[in-house]
Amino acid sequence: MTENEQEQQPIPSQADLYEDLRRIGELEDQKANVQTEIDQLTERLTKAIPHLDKSSLLAQMLTATLKPKTSAPKRAPKTAKKAPRKK
Repeated sequence: MTENEQEQQPIPSQADLYEDLRRIGELEDQKANVQTEIDQLTERLTKAIPHLDKSSLLAQMLTATLKPKTSAPKRAPKTAKKAPRKK
């Protein structure tokens, strides 16, 4: 946003700012509830995997979806390339 655009926007009232803060709090609460539900469902699905036929599509989908997310494989640090030898 340019300075000119910022100057043209109305300054929110204190009531608007308090309302925005209240709404952020509500959204944070909802976010926490959603994350809790995701965690509970993930745990339930993970516990079910050993009881499924390993060759079933459902077992394969769950295994692929719920496998632990690992960071990218670590690579050896890059070394500077040596200049070619002159003969």
